Amino acid sequence: AGDGGEGANVRYTGHAVEARVYAEDPLRGFLPSTGPLVKYVEPPSSVDVGGEDGPCHIRIDTGVVPGAIVTPHYDPILSKIISYSPVSREHAILGLGSALDRYLLRG
Repeated sequence: AGDGGEGANVRYTGHAVEARVYAEDPLRGFLPSTGPLVKYVEPPSSVDVGGEDGPCHIRIDTGVVPGAIVTPHYDPILSKIISYSPVSREHAILGLGSALDRYLLRG
């Protein structure tokens, strides 16, 4: 902690933002929305948000596949989606919005 030890020479580059995707029902107090994932299509790993800044890079961390069953016995998180931009935080946020728009989930 401030002593110049391990990690002191880490160079930070770019900007990343994350969203978590849950199978929850807000009308039932955010209880798990259970059943099969009928449709599950992830967004591309790179999304162009327009302009001259180039694409944002997208990463999906998930443990589900089409047909997976969401049960009430576990945390109903389906995935984390991360957008990275070497340009700016605003660019990363635009990339995250675009990727979420392309994320197809139905269950």
